[in-house]
Amino acid sequence: MWVHLPCALYWPAFGAEEPDDPDDEDEHDEDLPPLWAQRPDARRAKFHAERDRLAALITTRLGTPESVVTAAYDSYRAVWRRGDRALLLETTDDIHTYSHYDVLGIRLRRYDPSLTDLDT
Repeated sequence: MWVHLPCALYWPAFGAEEPDDPDDEDEHDEDLPPLWAQRPDARRAKFHAERDRLAALITTRLGTPESVVTAAYDSYRAVWRRGDRALLLETTDDIHTYSHYDVLGIRLRRYDPSLTDLDT
């Protein structure tokens, strides 16, 4: 069992790709709740900057992560361990939109050594 808090979404998903056509628009923008701040002109570097900002805030509070792993399609996971619990900062496919977005999120779950593998 775990809890996931999404912090940022990025479109288009699938790694460092940008829209082929600068006039392309995310057809799901209007589906996001009004509390989400939208920045349709932001590039992936801004998404990475938000990830790095959150990682720095967590590191200030909890210390250096036990592990940081990256993989294909811009996947990222930093793991901070406290006893049998783990706090993860992750960039993955957004399962709630069937991978339409990449999602940056914080996840709380029971610690497992396999967390250094991005397939878990």
